[in-house]
Amino acid sequence: VGFGSWLLYDAVKETGCDPSGAITGNEACKPAGEDVFLALMGVIFGGATLPQISTAMEAIVGSRAACFPALMAIHRKSDTGDERLDAENTERSESLQRRSTLTPLPKYTIDVSSPYGLKPDKVIGTIEFKNVPDPERVHLSSSLNGSMIRLLGQS
Repeated sequence: VGFGSWLLYDAVKETGCDPSGAITGNEACKPAGEDVFLALMGVIFGGATLPQISTAMEAIVGSRAACFPALMAIHRKSDTGDERLDAENTERSESLQRRSTLTPLPKYTIDVSSPYGLKPDKVIGTIEFKNVPDPERVHLSSSLNGSMIRLLGQS
C-alpha cells in the first residue's frame, strides 16, 4: 500500500496525470488512486480477519491429535509375503510412530487377510446383551451362528 501510494505520487509529480481518472482530456495515472485504495482496504480486511483463524486452527490441530491413534491403527498392516510391499508398510508404520509419543501397537498375529497371519480354527464364546431397552422394539436379525449379526432398534 505504501509503495502503491509512492508510485501514484511519483506519477502525478512526473507526468501530471489524474489519480482519479475523472478529468476528461487528462491521462489517468497508473496505478490509479482507486487501485491504491482497494489495496489498502484488502490489507485492512485481511488484518481484521487474520485473528479469527486462530480458533479454527485450534480446532483442526485438536482433531488431528484426536484421530492420530486411529490412523496408527488403520495403517498397521501385517506381512504379505511381498518384500517391497512389506517394506513400504513397515516404513509407513515407523514414520507414524516417530511422530507419536504413544506406545507402539503390537504386530498383528491373528490376521485372516494375510497368508502369514494366524487363523483360528474355531471361535467359541458367548454373547450377552445387557441394558437392552424394551425387547419389542429391538430385533435380532439373522441367527447367532450366521456370519453377520445385526441388532436393530433405537441407537
